[in-house]
Amino acid sequence: MLKKIKENEKLKNNIKFILIMIALTIFASYPYLPEGTVYAHDLCYHFARILGTEAEISNGIFPVFIHSNLLDGLGYGNPLFYPELFLYIAVLFMKLGFGVLFSYKMLLMITTFCTAMITFYSTNLITKDKKVSWITTLLYTLSLYRFVDIYARGALGEVLSFTFLPLIIAGLYDILWGENKRWYLICFAIFGVMNSHVLSFTMAVILILVLCFINIIRIFKDKKKILNITIAGIVSILLISSYMFTYIEQKMDDSLNVDVHKNSGQSLKDNASGLQEAFWNDLRNTNGYTTRSIGTLLLILPICLFMIKNKKERKEFKFFLELYILGLAVWGMSLNLFPWEKCTLLQIMQFPYRLNMISTLLFSFVAGYSVINAFENKEDIFKLLILVILLISAKHLSEVKLNENGINYEILMSGPLVANGEYKPVGFSEDDKEVYSHYKPEDKISFEKKGSKIMFDYNDKENNIDLHIPLTYYKGYVGYIINENGEKIDLKLEKDNTNAHLRIKSDKIMTGKITVEYKMTAVQKCGYAISIVTFISVISFIIYKNKKLIDKNENVNKLKNGKIIRKIVEKVK
Repeated sequence: MLKKIKENEKLKNNIKFILIMIALTIFASYPYLPEGTVYAHDLCYHFARILGTEAEISNGIFPVFIHSNLLDGLGYGNPLFYPELFLYIAVLFMKLGFGVLFSYKMLLMITTFCTAMITFYSTNLITKDKKVSWITTLLYTLSLYRFVDIYARGALGEVLSFTFLPLIIAGLYDILWGENKRWYLICFAIFGVMNSHVLSFTMAVILILVLCFINIIRIFKDKKKILNITIAGIVSILLISSYMFTYIEQKMDDSLNVDVHKNSGQSLKDNASGLQEAFWNDLRNTNGYTTRSIGTLLLILPICLFMIKNKKERKEFKFFLELYILGLAVWGMSLNLFPWEKCTLLQIMQFPYRLNMISTLLFSFVAGYSVINAFENKEDIFKLLILVILLISAKHLSEVKLNENGINYEILMSGPLVANGEYKPVGFSEDDKEVYSHYKPEDKISFEKKGSKIMFDYNDKENNIDLHIPLTYYKGYVGYIINENGEKIDLKLEKDNTNAHLRIKSDKIMTGKITVEYKMTAVQKCGYAISIVTFISVISFIIYKNKKLIDKNENVNKLKNGKIIRKIVEKVK
């Protein structure tokens, strides 16, 4: 009976916890709840990604590597370079009959819910204190820069990355200062961030390396720490093989616009935050543009770290001190006081204010830990801080201008659907949308197109095959001909250097039905196989370890119960 009551009590607490998380999600997503077209800087680009992926799946293509509807039907290899794993959530809603706008909003709401859940779990793993966990979760999930990413910039990749970054902090703490058993948390963090946003992944890896370097002596004093960090690194690489192999193969095969169009050091400095703006606490700065601040609250609260008593008795204090110092350094780099004009090697970052994501992460953890532990009247501080965070967040959300210019959906989707075309091959042209032989370019060949697949009849019995195919060149396209005898013969495809389209060349004269389509390369298949096998293996390992732990606890309880029964029997005698 007592066991059932305890289980019911636990169930009630779990339901209450989930309901609070749902309420937090609705609160953070409030501006997106009404119907109507919304606007953010990169919104049309991400809508195009979702629509492109949904269209390819409708054509029976999975996984998706080419958005065949883009670049005027020539096909854009966005998924080859910009990870789209989590876009399938929005695509699923579209398959259920909802529009792209509703599906996008649902993706963001699910992301917000997961961000809150993961942050709470990560903080509680470190501190074992629910008050600290709640404050950290609120500060991080309702942070100013995260709101900027969602409602002003429309930076979906960064918003998705926010979800997994707390696992890095929890995983590193567990290895460096904790039980040193949960190395897999780092692996899941790396997998999630890599499949969200490549630049965020780069910053996350640097964060891990810096924290490991800071603790290098501590690591080398314990062989198990070295082993688990090594395992985490290897497993992380294996988990992201599906994306990494694809990306590297394409980059090695051809030059893209992103490779030749670089930002200057001066442009980096121009996009950095001024010192005055860094303390701004609104979604927009004094000039009316999107703020590049992380908010005053996150800058002030971590200072409470130095007010904590009994610092030497707290093993986690040094870890949070490291986070605070590192957070200050990252925040300082986001300012225009930093010599960005001399940092051309960092030009891939584009905007230094991207670093706000890392400083927000670090300061949220430090702030939550510091405020609760710096004061004796924890309950009052806890309630007061929740009220302050919610009020400030409500102010931020009230400043959201969803569509101040009244842009409708058609106008929104007439924007740059491929952003700046970073993943176009160098020399790409949208001219020549016909199939024709280079021997007779004036004679156009009619063709059928389904997604990124082109089919047509070829009947030239006088010349070797040398055909222009109106598809953007990416490695992975294959071509073949079914001749008059029903034989399938592979054709050689190459890049047409005049316009970066596909070109079929053969030294033989053949006629028949020609098909050109995108297929997974051997490298891509290998990468996907490695990732899937690794993911299943890690999950199986975690289940096995947990089952082993449960069995151990049950055995311990049985021994305890046996001792209690024996003592009772002895007393009765």
